[in-house]
Amino acid sequence: MKSYFPFLGFVICFIVLESCSNSADTYVVKRQNLKELVFATGSIQALDSYVLTAQTDGVLLDLLIREGDDVASNQYIGSIDNPSNDAQLVSIQDQLTVAELNASESSPLLQELNANIGFAEKKLIEDQLLYERNLRLWESSISQVEFERSKLSKESSESNLKALQQRYKQIQLQAQNTLSNLRASAVTQGKTASFNKIQTISSGRVIQLFKKKGDYVKRGEAVAVISDMQSLVARINIDEASFGKIQLNQTVQIKLNSNGSEVITGSISCIYPLFDTKSQSFLVDVTIPNQSFSKVIGTRLEANIEMGTKENVLVIPRSYLSFNNEVNVQGKEEKRQIQIGIKSSEWVEVVGGLEEGEVLLPLKK
Repeated sequence: MKSYFPFLGFVICFIVLESCSNSADTYVVKRQNLKELVFATGSIQALDSYVLTAQTDGVLLDLLIREGDDVASNQYIGSIDNPSNDAQLVSIQDQLTVAELNASESSPLLQELNANIGFAEKKLIEDQLLYERNLRLWESSISQVEFERSKLSKESSESNLKALQQRYKQIQLQAQNTLSNLRASAVTQGKTASFNKIQTISSGRVIQLFKKKGDYVKRGEAVAVISDMQSLVARINIDEASFGKIQLNQTVQIKLNSNGSEVITGSISCIYPLFDTKSQSFLVDVTIPNQSFSKVIGTRLEANIEMGTKENVLVIPRSYLSFNNEVNVQGKEEKRQIQIGIKSSEWVEVVGGLEEGEVLLPLKK
């Protein structure tokens, strides 16, 4: 289950102050170390999460789970009333029993054919002996007609035996094919009948239920969302302006909205290559090694991605800078416009227009 939140991402900077000693009303421009961070928002999500769906139509007879329950792999959690699946399985199993009998040596039809083959073999032996006897006596003791009659009788017996043997093989092959098809159908229908039972795919925690006992469900409809609580990540949203600065393994400082006083350290483990149109941002996953925080999927968070540190740069308090990027310099009648770099909520990097050691006066209210 994924839940994304749009945001306004922007680059902020934190100033690591080595020393600062200014009067209450003035500020002496000095060089300080400045850490550049990309600010983003997001939420806690599970990498391994799936939607458990109904595999058949029917009434939900029971549902043995509640939101927050932990479930095991292949755990039975409910059933759907679809009697047609069970009835079809019984019908196929009955047909399979008959087909197994027909394909065995105990098959009535095959036994009858086997008996007829036995009679035909005996008849052929008798006709063969008579033909051989008449063949020896043909020129001296029997007529041409009698000899021809014994010959036709032998050939007829041979043809009849061959036909019965072929018929036996044909019936046996048909019985085997029918048995094979019914066995496959029984497996398929058994699987279909098992769809009346709802079972988990893998272990996890029930995050959300969409159905309750007594609801009519259709095949493919969602019943519950189950997530692996050991696969939680911070999924954050990065705007287009900052996305080019993001790299794998960058350190990220995270604060959960549910516990703003605790800072959690993680690192970027996945940068999704597709722009998310729903949140109008790029998605990034942050792996959190020590998952001692409250594990609630969807918890909102704020994140600061460390880009690096600028050392020995000029900075001034943001409160000394006007909206037009102007400052009051002590001893100067007019405001001076300066060039700035990175901003934070409290500090501004000065890239031009001021010199180290100059003194600034507060803006007039």
